[in-house]
Order: sequence, then structure tokens, then C-alpha cells
Amino acid sequence: MNPRIEYVRCNRVNRQQWDAALHLCTNRLIYARSVYLDTLCGNWDALLVGDYEYMMPLPRKNKWGFSYIPDIPFLQQLGIFSAQPVTQEITLAFLAAAGKHFSYGNIYLNSCNEVTGSNTEPLNNYILNLHKPYSITAGNYNTDLHYDLRQAAKNELVYENVSSLTDAIAAYRSEYGQRLSHITNDIYLRFEQLCSYFGKTEQLVVRSVKHGEETVARVVLLLHEHRLYNLLSVNTAAGRKLNANHFLYDRLIHEFSGKNFVLDFEGSDIPGIAFFYRHFGAENIPYHRVHLNKLPWPLNKIKK
Repeated sequence: MNPRIEYVRCNRVNRQQWDAALHLCTNRLIYARSVYLDTLCGNWDALLVGDYEYMMPLPRKNKWGFSYIPDIPFLQQLGIFSAQPVTQEITLAFLAAAGKHFSYGNIYLNSCNEVTGSNTEPLNNYILNLHKPYSITAGNYNTDLHYDLRQAAKNELVYENVSSLTDAIAAYRSEYGQRLSHITNDIYLRFEQLCSYFGKTEQLVVRSVKHGEETVARVVLLLHEHRLYNLLSVNTAAGRKLNANHFLYDRLIHEFSGKNFVLDFEGSDIPGIAFFYRHFGAENIPYHRVHLNKLPWPLNKIKK
């Protein structure tokens, strides 16, 4: 297949048609919803084949006269979406088309996009199917996790399902803000706006763990089409000593088990976090990052 790919500017993308076509895609993800892209990215263009038969959203910014694809926090996978299989031939055709319009950036494909090459890198994404009863899911926990949960049970931790989104974001910034300095005030505001939007249709899940009067762990997820997206989690220093995060995710799994849900942990390539997710019996479903650098010399040497 040699698809005729059209480059469409943000203001020419029909949002209603885009979302309707996305709903039919076998590999659809919440990140590709037009409201998700509009809220977090602000500006994004698209590569399209036919009548929205194949769709690839591309966040866009401009600097020094060049268009580039920025890394957007809280937006994990995009790539090519379709109701038809996305073969490696189609993926390569879309990547070549993107290279005609962008000089630099990382293209984050989704797990259904086949690709190989020296400029591609597989990234981890751990998924836990929750359709079975909790007793069966918990039975697949790692032995170390069972030990940690027994220790957590001694700490009189309380799982709360009525928690504040604003407080969770503030705690995240307080705990990790210096380490994640690339997440700007504007992004945090956009993220809160996005979560609030989905909260109107009861698709926002905010949970926390308290020890006495102190909140020691929090998590923010979006629930969309039977998939729980683990967008933000916070574990304080006190929480780490109490195994609060182990307790939090175990209680979350207990809450949603047996209900045809999938818990998408969203990563991670950080060994310690990946190790933590694997403890719950999660399966790694990797996706690929493709690096694009068509900047002229010497900028292409400076920006790796």
C-alpha cells in the first residue's frame, strides 16, 4: 500500500469527524481525542489518508523558523490510528510524510504501529487486565509485593475515593517539581483543565491514602472506554516508609477488578518504577519513540 497522505493544519481538522473516526479505530487511545490534544497541546496538525481512514496527530511548535514536535507531559502515545491494520509500510510512509513538515522532535507511536530503524527506541508500558475477580489478580502478585502489603496493613492506612484533583496536582508539584522542571505552570493548568473536563462525565478517578490526618499517597487517572490511564501519582517520604503506594494501587485494583477494565500504568523506563509495576503482574506492551532531526548543520549536531 502506498497511501496518499494529506497534511492538515490544526484549524482545518474537523473535530467531530476526527472523534467519530477515532471511535472506530481498533487501537484508539484517549490521548488522540480532539479535546485531549486541544487542551494539552493547544496547537496540533494531522496527517490523514482518505476520509479519516488513517489519522496521525502531531503536536507542533515553531522556533528559529523551524517547525518541531514538542514532548508534551501527560501525553504518552500518539502515532497512527485506524480501523485497519497499521503495517510497517504504512508507518514508514507516515514518518516520511512527517519529516517533510517537521525539522525536529520525537514522534511517540502507539503499540499497534510497527516500526524498526536506527532512530527508533522501544519504550515500556505496563498493562494489567482487571476483568478477573480480585482474588485471582492478587494471586498473581509478586511474592515481595505480598510481603509489602502485609507490612502496609500494620500501618492503619485508609484508602479514600473522594479526593481533590487540585490537591493531588499541588502535592505532585511539591514532591517532584524540581526534578520535573520541564513541566511548566501552563502545562499544569492545562492538565487540570483536561481532568476537570473528563470529571464532568465521571471519567476522572482521584484516589488517596491517609495515615492518621496526613495524606501520604495520591493517584489521578482518567477512565475512558474501559481503560484506566495512570496519569499522575504521588508518594511522599512518609508514604514510602509506610508502603503507601503499594497499598494505594492494591486498593485501586480491588475497586475495579471484575469489571472489564484495564489498568494502564503508563510506563515506565525508570527501572525502579518498572519493577514496581511488574510486581502487580502487569504485562509490558511496548511502543516506540522515533527521533526526527532534519535541522541544518550545525544545529543538527547541537540538538541530538
